[in-house]
Amino acid sequence: MVEPYLVADRHFPHICVGIPYADEQEQKGNTVNLGAIYQTAILQGWGAEYQSKLAIEEKKREQKARAEQARKTPKPEPEQNPELAVRRQAALDSFDNLGEEGRARVLNDFVRANPALGATVKKNPGGRAVRSALAGWLLTRQG
Repeated sequence: MVEPYLVADRHFPHICVGIPYADEQEQKGNTVNLGAIYQTAILQGWGAEYQSKLAIEEKKREQKARAEQARKTPKPEPEQNPELAVRRQAALDSFDNLGEEGRARVLNDFVRANPALGATVKKNPGGRAVRSALAGWLLTRQG
């Protein structure tokens, strides 16, 4: 003899899908036969959709949790390589030592090579973000 709770547990996803359907039919004013709805739900496998929906929702929750964890994880500073930091600073120093025309020419070349930064360079050419991007670009030009 099979225990009733085992049968109910095995068919639970099918029954879970049948309950909202029964509520919907009741709201429409139709008579509801829960036994017939549950039997149809079990025989037609309504729970398979429900289980796949639950799996998708679980996957989304896991992705959200991973994204949240990645967001909370401190990112290493890009200047942890002291040699690179020295080279970047030297490139910026040589840029700063250029005359007004020389700096303008280099900035124009930089904007032509990086059009997405054009508005930022025009708005704040000495800003930290611009100087950081400029340092990297100067290093690539030096080879």
